[in-house]
Amino acid sequence: MSFLAALEPRPLAGEYPNGLTPAALHLGQGGNALEVAVLSTTGAPSQAALRTALLTRRGRRATPVLIVVLHGADRAAICGVEGDDPSIEASLDRGQVERLCLKLLGAPDRHAAARALRDAFPQLTSAIPGLANHGLFAMHELEAGVPRRADWSGAGRGAAELLGKRGRELVQALGFTVRDLSGADPGSVLVSQSTKIAMAVFLERPDEIDPPLARFNDNAPISWALSRADEENLDYVVISAGPVLRVYPDDPGGEETTTALAARVRELGLQPWKPPEPLPPIDEDEITLVVWMAVEAEAVAGGAARAEAPGPAGGRA
Repeated sequence: MSFLAALEPRPLAGEYPNGLTPAALHLGQGGNALEVAVLSTTGAPSQAALRTALLTRRGRRATPVLIVVLHGADRAAICGVEGDDPSIEASLDRGQVERLCLKLLGAPDRHAAARALRDAFPQLTSAIPGLANHGLFAMHELEAGVPRRADWSGAGRGAAELLGKRGRELVQALGFTVRDLSGADPGSVLVSQSTKIAMAVFLERPDEIDPPLARFNDNAPISWALSRADEENLDYVVISAGPVLRVYPDDPGGEETTTALAARVRELGLQPWKPPEPLPPIDEDEITLVVWMAVEAEAVAGGAARAEAPGPAGGRA
């Protein structure tokens, strides 16, 4: 069984449900570190067996535990990591689970590991696991169009060889030349076929992307990189941070893009045929009532007003 073979395993003790054979234990970083308990079985384990295995390993401790059960030729089930209602996936690609475990075990502490797992779970069964696309690409084209390209199979084989690479090594393996900026500037320019493509920043961990850092003149690395991309007249910013690779367009809108999109909408006849009706005005008495319903103690405790007049999903006050 080759799983997390690059790490030194510890013995996994405990009495687990029938059919689950203990294989190895791996520990993360920091106090009360994340535990990844690896077991094996022949067929896919039931959710009840996964929950029992989690309770067996965790007991009454505050330590986060991820149960990994290897089954079949190349499948794995996972269950964890905190709380009384753990997240469960019974049949995932084994290589995908292994890369996830490496990411969690490399997190700086148990809190970062738990956050990373919570963020990863929704993507594990998505059409393109591991990709968080926020408008950079058309998702329908990525899911339905791109796999029909003639070079799809070859690109997949090439990508599989790069799965274990990180940072500069990964970017260079993708075909870019990395040219460091002069002086004390912490960024680099990515070059392809003698053309400057993107401003790149290489960090150790994903949690370094957004907060201000001294070596970026007390700016967030992403803010610094976007500013330098403007100065260098580059269209993209690439942030490499441990297992995370982010790509940002430096000019996500742009006048030319907006004009072309508007023209295309008119060409296809997609524009609204008439302006929408305006919402009725809200007078001062209604505003007072809404605020009172939101903060009055009895309403907050009972939740009756909120249940009768729910706001938009994800709304905040």
